[in-house]
Amino acid sequence: MTLSSGPGWPTTSGTRPRRRLPPCRRRPCHAAPAGASRPPEGVFCFADALAEGALHTLREHGLGVPADIAVVGFDDVDEARYAAPPLTTVAPDKAELARLALTALLDRMRRPESRTGTPPILLAGHRLVVRATT
Repeated sequence: MTLSSGPGWPTTSGTRPRRRLPPCRRRPCHAAPAGASRPPEGVFCFADALAEGALHTLREHGLGVPADIAVVGFDDVDEARYAAPPLTTVAPDKAELARLALTALLDRMRRPESRTGTPPILLAGHRLVVRATT
């Protein structure tokens, strides 16, 4: 299952996967992507809101989380701990992200030549918050 938040896909629409999953009424699940020999073991969503939508969609199709498939989000929003089941998520260091973004912005403003070429790769800390979906 692939979830997206491109045009027409606001992050609140995590229950609208691009590829519809067929109902999964037997174990092991037969909802493997085309060309795959077996179903995925897990789904990583780039936002907790999408992961919560994935939980809902997987449940609608008879899949158990984490019994049949693991789900991990990214953001560690407060709602993640109240999802059913509580969502495992990656918690970025938001203060460090803000500092890095502000430093990069100020650098671009002070040095116009830094606006051309390949932008720098900025890495911020993070931690895995393990809950019931893995």
